[in-house]
Amino acid sequence: MSEVFDTYSRKPTIYYIFSRIILLPLILLFIGWWIDLKISSEYYPYFISLLVLGLIGTIVGIILPATNLVKMYIVDGQLILSPESVIVRSTILSSKNIKKIEIKAYSYVGSRSIDGSGNTIEITTKSNEIVGCRFVIKSKDQREKLYLIIQQWASDSIDVNL
Repeated sequence: MSEVFDTYSRKPTIYYIFSRIILLPLILLFIGWWIDLKISSEYYPYFISLLVLGLIGTIVGIILPATNLVKMYIVDGQLILSPESVIVRSTILSSKNIKKIEIKAYSYVGSRSIDGSGNTIEITTKSNEIVGCRFVIKSKDQREKLYLIIQQWASDSIDVNL
C-alpha cells in the first residue's frame, strides 16, 4: 500500500493578492469608524467603492480555490509514502534508514483549508540528514491512508511525531 501526494515549495502570486484583499474591507471599516466618516464627506464615495471592491475580491478569493479553478499552490513534485520507503520528489529513503518522521497533516480538500495545502513532512535519516517538504492531501480518504501508513511505521519502530 502506497499513497501519492503533490508537493509544493511556493504559492502563486494570486494567493498573496487574495490574502491581502480579504483584509481590505476590515481595514477600511476600521479607518471609516476611526475618522468618523460621514455620508456628506467628499471621500465617502471612494471609501464605499474600495469597500465594495474589497468585498468582491474576498468572495472571489474564497470561490476560486474552492472550485479548483485556480490552484493555490504550484506543484513541483510528488511525495510517495509506503510502509517500506518514502520518496520525496526524487529522493528515495528506505524505512530502514529513517530515524524519525515528523508530520503535520491537518488539512485536506474540504476541511480547514480549501485547497488541502498546509501539510508538512520532515524526515531525519540515521545519518542525520533532514529531508522535508510541504504536501497536499486531496481527500479525507487520502488522509486516512496516510494515517494507516503512519501506524505501520510506528509498528516498525520508526519514531513518528504527529
